[in-house]
Amino acid sequence: MHLLRLLKILGVSIRFGLDEFLLGHERVRILRVFIKSALFWRRLEAPRAVRLRQALEALGPIFVKFGQVLSTRRDLLPPDIADELAKLQDQVPPFPAEQVAAILNRVYGKPVERVFESFEREPVASASVAQVHLARLPSGTEVAVKVLRPGIAGVIAGDLALLILTTHSGLILLGAIIVFTLASERGRAMLMTIEPWIAAIIIVVILFPHLIWLDMSGMGWTWLSRLRYDRPGEWSLVLWLRQLAALAVAHTGALVLVALSSGWGDVGEKPPVFQRKPLTDFERWFVLFFAIALPLATTVVGASLGERSPVGRISPNVVLSGVALVVLAGNAIELHRQWLTGLAWSVLLIAPPAFAAFGLLAAPFYGDTPIPTAQPAKSIGRFFGETFERRTGKRLEIVAGDPRLASLIALYARGRPSLYLANAPERTPWVTVEELKQKGGIVVWTATDTAGAPPPEIRFLFPDIVPEVPHTFDYFIRGRLPLLRVGWGMLRPQ
Repeated sequence: MHLLRLLKILGVSIRFGLDEFLLGHERVRILRVFIKSALFWRRLEAPRAVRLRQALEALGPIFVKFGQVLSTRRDLLPPDIADELAKLQDQVPPFPAEQVAAILNRVYGKPVERVFESFEREPVASASVAQVHLARLPSGTEVAVKVLRPGIAGVIAGDLALLILTTHSGLILLGAIIVFTLASERGRAMLMTIEPWIAAIIIVVILFPHLIWLDMSGMGWTWLSRLRYDRPGEWSLVLWLRQLAALAVAHTGALVLVALSSGWGDVGEKPPVFQRKPLTDFERWFVLFFAIALPLATTVVGASLGERSPVGRISPNVVLSGVALVVLAGNAIELHRQWLTGLAWSVLLIAPPAFAAFGLLAAPFYGDTPIPTAQPAKSIGRFFGETFERRTGKRLEIVAGDPRLASLIALYARGRPSLYLANAPERTPWVTVEELKQKGGIVVWTATDTAGAPPPEIRFLFPDIVPEVPHTFDYFIRGRLPLLRVGWGMLRPQ
């Protein structure tokens, strides 16, 4: 099933010419001639933004959601792509009215005509997961009926499972698949068939954009250069042991559930037994290998790179842990202490986010270090957007300076101004120096005093900037935190 989904992703990407977004990179421009020759039959007449939107629509809800989120980041996207992706908010092509009627008939157990006095067959809005129809109940009450797209749960589950291929863990997963295939007799036998080779080609194609991103961001070469340095063995060993300890803590909840549902002690009840089809040795070793190999590999690589967490973080590396526990439990699983196990399950689901929320609320009272995710973003964006518009009579279109502060303004100022990274202009190619001079903009930095003098790097990048009086912003929960003081200067439009 996943192979067919990968084939569809690859086919849609080729049909709508999404390779254009990759082949613009300097490292792979040599592939342009080869791709154009291989796909000589393809005619790409629509603009790139339209083709991108159509491709996301064809690939389903997860991709549409991705496009919807991207459409809100006008500060990071060229205007044509941002405008086209905005259509995904409520203009996704609807599914047929016959399918809507069939779904409602199944849900209500009777025809739609007997449930509603009137029901509009054409939806008033259609999005990635559902569409909305207007209707009237027999009582005369007008209602909106939201109908999920057919088969949406399976598509979302499959796409979420494939998302691991787009992370750093996906690279290690690919290596683990190769090792297991070569190490197992059945795996080597499968190499004599065509299916694994097709899957390998598709996986490499899916990983290709991630490799391009690593190269463009410089992270890939940075990591490789870090591997060349001689590091003390004890230092890497300590990092590795810490990462293993973090993985062990992440499994604490699963171990608690296993202990509670097992038969130790005087249970005093006859537990239900869940029978499953016996697993073959190959199936058992397949699950156990990946449940153990992936965490070990990601922690070893992470420690070698000097990271404080496994490559790809912890979450992708514990995906198979639950399946491994089920495999180790045998073919007949007894579930003891059902009530207590269910209570523990509920607590384990609620406690982590509850503690995280409490920690965020309490942090300002026991520390004086601001939390990056608790900045007064709306106040910052609104102030600088309105100030620029009030002084120039024009809407703020470009913001630069400290990347974090500038990003907040780009997110929350009216009109969503574009972010310009002056120290790395290649990362924001949609804004040029000439546009900044013509349209003007706001340059911001973190001020340490009431004078608000810009730091040397800001002064070097913007030598003509005239600093204004720093503006202070209060946190939603201040506690012991000092006021946030933001230094700024305005580049007036020419």
